[in-house]
Amino acid sequence: MSDPLDQIASLASAPRDAPDLRGAAPDGSEAFDVAHLGEDCPVQPLGFLKQKNYFLDWKGQLIDLGTEFRKGEVMQLFGLKMKWLEHRWPQKKKIETKQGEEWIVIGFDQKLAQEGLIMACACRGLFDPTGKARGRGAHRGDGGELALHCGDAVLLSGRRGTRNNLLKSSWMKPGLIGDYVYPTAPGLAHPADEPARSSVGAQVLKLLDSWNWKARGRVSSAAGEVAIDAYLLLCWMVAATIGGALRNRPHIWVTGPSGAGKTTLQRLLRELMGDWGVFTEDATEAGVRQLLDQDTLAVMFDEIEPDEGNGEVHMKIVKLARLAYSGGGSVRGSQDHKAKQFVAKSCFLFSSIHHHELPAQDRNRIAVLNLSKFPPQTPQLMLPAMLKDWGAGLRRRIAEQWPRFDQTLALYQAEMLRQGYAGREQDTYGTLLACGDLILHDEAPPEAIQASLNGDPDRCAALVRNLARVLDSARAEAEDTTERALKYLASHRLPARGGDQQETIGRWIAKAFHNVINKNDVRGPRDKLLTHGLRLVNLAPDHDRGNGQGGLVEAFLPDTLYLAVANKTNKGVAEIFAGSMWHGGVWTQSLALTPGAVVNKKSRFGGPAEGCVLVPLAEMIDVEQAKIDAAQIAMFEGDG
Repeated sequence: MSDPLDQIASLASAPRDAPDLRGAAPDGSEAFDVAHLGEDCPVQPLGFLKQKNYFLDWKGQLIDLGTEFRKGEVMQLFGLKMKWLEHRWPQKKKIETKQGEEWIVIGFDQKLAQEGLIMACACRGLFDPTGKARGRGAHRGDGGELALHCGDAVLLSGRRGTRNNLLKSSWMKPGLIGDYVYPTAPGLAHPADEPARSSVGAQVLKLLDSWNWKARGRVSSAAGEVAIDAYLLLCWMVAATIGGALRNRPHIWVTGPSGAGKTTLQRLLRELMGDWGVFTEDATEAGVRQLLDQDTLAVMFDEIEPDEGNGEVHMKIVKLARLAYSGGGSVRGSQDHKAKQFVAKSCFLFSSIHHHELPAQDRNRIAVLNLSKFPPQTPQLMLPAMLKDWGAGLRRRIAEQWPRFDQTLALYQAEMLRQGYAGREQDTYGTLLACGDLILHDEAPPEAIQASLNGDPDRCAALVRNLARVLDSARAEAEDTTERALKYLASHRLPARGGDQQETIGRWIAKAFHNVINKNDVRGPRDKLLTHGLRLVNLAPDHDRGNGQGGLVEAFLPDTLYLAVANKTNKGVAEIFAGSMWHGGVWTQSLALTPGAVVNKKSRFGGPAEGCVLVPLAEMIDVEQAKIDAAQIAMFEGDG
């Protein structure tokens, strides 16, 4: 047996190529190249989906390419690192020299580059950027950690080690982090190196309290007694910074007359939030989508006044905010005629003299804060010069406090449940209070029992109690669309002849009802209502068989009267609801949800029979009061 050292020396003196383990190509012609690009490749393949291949280019931007891989597209993909292409896939040309023939590199082989890049994506597998690509702003990781994507760097906070120990916050380069892609983008202002103290949050709160908020109660805070509206606005500022990481994103609408300082208030928020917010006055819903793309930055609208000319445009923006509340998505066509999904995860702030009429589903997601005019001779508010520094320090503080957010939120929501608040109220206002807690306190609030044992104030209970007046007003406004549609219809004023006073539909119905009770001629008010697609009817006893006009009769039995409201084919009703949220026939859907409503009926409104919905008259007027009024009218006419 030969010496092992001799064997090694013998093998080293006659090296052999390693066996080809790549496997055969499908046609059996040559080994199958898996296109491993190497660690030095400046471009990172991410995968493919349908006819698109996805990469992080030489700068870390997310790029998708089709199957053509035109030369210019490949060159753009590699940018200043283009020489790598010549090294990996050189294109050579034979030239004559004095020494003879010589091959020189004149560029890169486009076909080989195309094959290699497509194969590299194929090896990575399927990749859907909608679920994996994350724009600038805040995001929540699968482990609950917070990622603040600043465009040129990502700050991670709240990560856990292998033993579930909390790791220190750390900066990472954009790119593939865990299962998500954080593409490079224009940089946002970085959080400060050191977190701000809680006293900075208290200073900002005290500054916000300088505005003349309407008296809806004051709360005890680190800044002393402050208006509850000022406190909620501070909470929103925190929520807006980390909106993409929240499960629910509450919105704010600040209202106040001219001279209340709404624009100055927006300027204060701009200084504090910097480029972590998108500020606009007249952007459309489509414009906001384009501005945000995959970003989760805050969106702030100033002077978004409700009027007939822009109501539809603004309500589309409000609908976008509704989607953003729970991170909902929608699909729109793109320039290449392919569907593109947009997922909104931003907190919105609106300011105007009056807020728009908001459906219940929106009113429960938007906290309305109310300003009053400053008293005469009030000195002009001066904004501190260090607001940008405060904002950077607070962003770092939010990141450092993030690990306790879920615990803090659970405590506030539990207290709201104990005090009888509904689930959506817990989601909206509980999230706001938990966000504010991060910058005003250094630790999560103690549980109620523990606070009582220690003799400490229960800040959760105190703050939740002070929400009562804010939420009472929200509940009063958050009627469902059916209630609002009924009120809108009853309060609409019908046109009058020259010199006559315009009267509401509710008043015309009452007039007709009085005539029914008093057995007077009902034709006047009846004809007025018919002109506008409305009619008082009763159901025939055999209405289920659909006899006559859908089983409707004009018997005028006062206790079983209905108001028939024509559908969208009737121009009279269409004019009543024009410009409202129920236009285009939507009123039929809302009114059909009225308790006791009857659908799928037909009636005549001065022409051929039309489809309609029957609304019990008791939902339109106070029937018992109308009977009393009718008796008084009869008595007065008798005396006359």
